[in-house]
Amino acid sequence: MSADILTASQLNSGTSTTGIQVVARIRPSLQHERQLAYPCIFKTNQCVCTTDPQNKLLTSEHPFDAVFGPESTQSEVFSSLQQNIYNALCGVPLLQINYGVTSSGKTYTLFGTEQQPGLLTLSSQFIKQNLPEARLFISVVQIYLNQVSDLLNNCSQLKALATQADPLPGRVFKEFRSETELNQLLKKALSLREQSATNNNSQSSRSHCLIYLVIQHNDGQNQLCFVDLAGSEPFQATQSKICQQESSFIRTSLLMLDKAIRDLKNLSSNNSNSVSFRSSQLTMCLRPFLQPKLVNTKFELPGSISLILNLHSNAEGFYSNKETLNLGLLTKEIKNYAKTPSRLGQLGQSVLQVAKSVRSSMSLNNSMNASQISELDEDYIAIRRQEWDWVQEQFSQLGEQLYKMQEQVEDEIIEARRDTVKEMQELMELELQAQKDEYELELIEKDEEIRKLKTALGL
Repeated sequence: MSADILTASQLNSGTSTTGIQVVARIRPSLQHERQLAYPCIFKTNQCVCTTDPQNKLLTSEHPFDAVFGPESTQSEVFSSLQQNIYNALCGVPLLQINYGVTSSGKTYTLFGTEQQPGLLTLSSQFIKQNLPEARLFISVVQIYLNQVSDLLNNCSQLKALATQADPLPGRVFKEFRSETELNQLLKKALSLREQSATNNNSQSSRSHCLIYLVIQHNDGQNQLCFVDLAGSEPFQATQSKICQQESSFIRTSLLMLDKAIRDLKNLSSNNSNSVSFRSSQLTMCLRPFLQPKLVNTKFELPGSISLILNLHSNAEGFYSNKETLNLGLLTKEIKNYAKTPSRLGQLGQSVLQVAKSVRSSMSLNNSMNASQISELDEDYIAIRRQEWDWVQEQFSQLGEQLYKMQEQVEDEIIEARRDTVKEMQELMELELQAQKDEYELELIEKDEEIRKLKTALGL
């Protein structure tokens, strides 16, 4: 086997044109849901097909990277995410978003059940199997009524910061060493999450939930973020005031996330790195994964992004599901000239696996004694010392690249300040709209009181 000499840039990363991974999953129909003679949303190959329930002649096909029907299992859905998890082991950050209307299966897909573990547990298992020496930490926060709280620290309030690499520096991370410990931490956190019954879901999540998974190995670490978005519902005047406030917050924050995705899509055409983040706490928290960097007229995202569109075939939610599909198609158009997994990280993981396999075989081989194992270990250490000077030189070059990146970040901060005024104006418009909705609700209540008084007076 020839020993190719890799440069610092090759060891650090490569660059390729990729898109954001978009996966669709259609949940099974529930017993109480009205069934049509023909399905309005169904799977065909790797497409989601739709038929308008009010006009069955209006049909369309929506192609995605992977499509899973009602019969799909949690493991099958995880298989579409597995490559991104492997890339995370090689140092590429990952943002995984579960998107869809209320009661579409987002929470089940992410968290699952004891019998059918969700993406979070399956990802943890994959990491433990492929990198058993790594330490894993978890942080769980929720965003409710535009307030961020730490679910692993008694719901203590957090402030999202716009200018730091980590927008939530005050959150608590808990280490877990087994699946049992992970499930205990999740159970504790999710018991504090805001939930309530709505017209469309008896256990609707009324807050966005962000789960940060940190992998620490040797002197490095990487971060994965899993997002269970709250499901949106149409405005209904019969709802309580708090339910209407929750619905307004959810719609507004999802609107800001949609806007950030549209900004990313537009980057391909205008070569700008301007993306709106400050208009909501949700986009502020996701900024480290969505903030692009313009390099040689092309933009790079910090890591991989996977968007799972959760759908249902209930006729009453058809048009809301169509909006979800349209957002997925828009997201697929985003071109990301992103860094490929680190060659150094890939080689490191391969060496670890080979070394583990060799040592396991040696321990099982009766003819291989402890002294031979020790000699091999000494040879391995000697080789590492011989190569150390070369590795230091490569990382010196990486340090120079980091300095150049720092200069570019300073330029980006200046550009971000220019965007602040524009985003504040957008936020004021949203607040005015929220006040308008509240006044309209009060008028409806007053009209109802007047009607009751007239009835009581016989007018």
